[in-house]
Amino acid sequence: MDKIIHGTFASIYNDTIFLMKEHNVSLSCRNQQICYEIINYQCVMDMSFGISIYSHEDSRAIPITFVLGEFLWIIGAYNEVKLLEKFNKSISQYSDDGEILNGAYGPRIMPLLPKCIQKLVNDQHSRQAYIPIFRADDLFVDTRDVPCNTSLQFLIRDNRLILIVTSRSSDFITGFSIDGIHWQLLFMFVWKTLQKHYPQLQPEKIFYNIGSLHVYALDKPIFLKWNASDYFSHTIPYGKTKLDEIAKTSIALFSNVTTLNELMEIFRFTNPQKDIVYKLHNIFINRKHKIKR
Repeated sequence: MDKIIHGTFASIYNDTIFLMKEHNVSLSCRNQQICYEIINYQCVMDMSFGISIYSHEDSRAIPITFVLGEFLWIIGAYNEVKLLEKFNKSISQYSDDGEILNGAYGPRIMPLLPKCIQKLVNDQHSRQAYIPIFRADDLFVDTRDVPCNTSLQFLIRDNRLILIVTSRSSDFITGFSIDGIHWQLLFMFVWKTLQKHYPQLQPEKIFYNIGSLHVYALDKPIFLKWNASDYFSHTIPYGKTKLDEIAKTSIALFSNVTTLNELMEIFRFTNPQKDIVYKLHNIFINRKHKIKR
């Protein structure tokens, strides 16, 4: 285990670029060569300021339309490939039958999340607000899509909300940069929901623990060109939408959504939030390094 990295997610991503380059390896896993790997990676995201994102056209440019689309796909408890494929055509390669994704997070998380929140409503200091994502039968299924993130736990301490995310494996180039945004978004909507019961509740931290954070050899040429700077940091301010509100809207509308503007309407983003999203979209459009999957 290396040092635990603290900060906003953008600054954490920035620091991890440098840290990752100190961890050369040469190993093959699932017929893919890995060239960098950090074992038992841990970071702590400061959630005081909003949704923090690292993105720049000369480095890792976040596909914000896909990120928002996939999050709504999760919140709507979908697993159909066609609903996500309209935002990322390559996603179908992870499907076993071309119809669904076996490891889709939505059907695993969303049936449990209301109960998880209720645990905290009933007992502010509950340690049972826990969601297992990885299931025992995942060990026995021959599939292209095994969940990388394995569990979520919400805690309230000193009137502050905490989320602990555990992951078995994360591709630093793609998965980590996107999942790190998804968990922040989920944190925001759960926090806003709990504020109805605890008006003084404040956002605190996300603890993210990853068994293997790695870079594939196919991405090494791009990764070694990446720069890192605090100027690559962007923050989407918090909104007021609660979890049940966005979940209902996603279920009702998501199947017909195709554009970034339509996605933002489901999120009920304010103008300041939209301004940051448009900026991120333009960064992605003008990106220098195109990652292929």
